[in-house]
Amino acid sequence: MALALVWSDEAEEEFKDIIAYLLDEWGDESARRFSDRLDKKLTSLGSMPNMGKRHSRLKAVRSLPMPPFYTLYYSVVREQHIHILNLVDERKA
Repeated sequence: MALALVWSDEAEEEFKDIIAYLLDEWGDESARRFSDRLDKKLTSLGSMPNMGKRHSRLKAVRSLPMPPFYTLYYSVVREQHIHILNLVDERKA
């Protein structure tokens, strides 16, 4: 059974910002492709919550790359749900 996904406010804002940027700079198709790729990644994550790489210092945090520029950070909460912490543009990190 897949775990539920719970987005932090910060992650939701970052997602909205990414979509707005893609729409403005690259158009509807680019924004849709990114959203579709993220949706597929999240579907897999719900079924395989430990698929991400464990953070070197924060053991409860895992990361999944979203090529070419983004990384999704999340934690599994008591094997009950997945908390999406942030979606980071690695070019700004």
